[in-house]
Amino acid sequence: MARYLSVVLVLLGICLSLASGADDSFITINGKSLSKEDFYARLENVPVQTTKGDQKITVPAGQYVVQQMIGEMLIEQLARKEGVTATDAQVDRKIEILTKYGGEPLSAILAREGVTEQEYRRRKLMEQTLVNLTIKGIDITDAEVRQAYSERSKLASWPFNKPEAVRISVILTKERAKIDEAYGLLKQGKPFPEVAKQISEDKNTAPDGGVVGWLDQGFMKVPQIVRNVTFGLQTGKFSDPFRVEDGKDSAWVIVRADMKRPAQSASYDEIKDLLREQLAAEKASKENTFSKLMKSFIESSQISVSSDQYKGIVDTLKKDASGVQESIGTAPAGE
Repeated sequence: MARYLSVVLVLLGICLSLASGADDSFITINGKSLSKEDFYARLENVPVQTTKGDQKITVPAGQYVVQQMIGEMLIEQLARKEGVTATDAQVDRKIEILTKYGGEPLSAILAREGVTEQEYRRRKLMEQTLVNLTIKGIDITDAEVRQAYSERSKLASWPFNKPEAVRISVILTKERAKIDEAYGLLKQGKPFPEVAKQISEDKNTAPDGGVVGWLDQGFMKVPQIVRNVTFGLQTGKFSDPFRVEDGKDSAWVIVRADMKRPAQSASYDEIKDLLREQLAAEKASKENTFSKLMKSFIESSQISVSSDQYKGIVDTLKKDASGVQESIGTAPAGE
């Protein structure tokens, strides 16, 4: 979804630059031409899925982008007025914690979301600015933060507790002869990814060189024998072939331990600022703080949209200021 929206936004930008060109013909086939305006109109109406409240809705790309741009401008201006614009230091800290406990390096996050680092940081600055606005004036005591840490850090769902894990790759086949062939090639020194692409019958992992991802002992979808073998391997080593049976299905498998990650648990000092922010956002959500503040700002602002097609967006935001938050596709922690 994020990748798709990024493409839409880039193409809309291209449209605007093309619209200023002198030649009206954009595509010509056998003497029949389509203008840049035709292209822009088509792209403007590409359906985009977004959210409104708890519901998923589909809107034209033009409406989505215009509402997003209005929302971002309102948030930026209100944040400057209130003196709570997000800083690079805040974003750096969030990214540091996200990559440490989220299990993905920043490069993997960028690839998954289909954005550049510059665009990713821009979005994070906008998200943090929204959080800063939401929690402005809400006090959380040190005692409240310590109590929350004591209670939440014990929960299995606490995102800052990470069990010991191994990043694994596999070669899987139903035939003993093929797994023996794969094992022989590995023993000869042929790289594991090449052997996986050549022999593995697992359509999900073979194209990527057998990479499965991170596995911990609590991941019940993976058979116990695979977990036991994996955690018994040294980093970079592969197993002997072994048989895995799952109901009526069975297969021969070789597992490699690509990387290992020790168990991690965020200390109080490491996480206290983020936890204080989350507690403040939870309290703000109950009091509807952001919507009240933004509604007042919108009512005092002069907002104009030259296109009749999009003037209704402003009226909608005046009636329901929470649409500003929804328009940028994010919500403060706790909401």
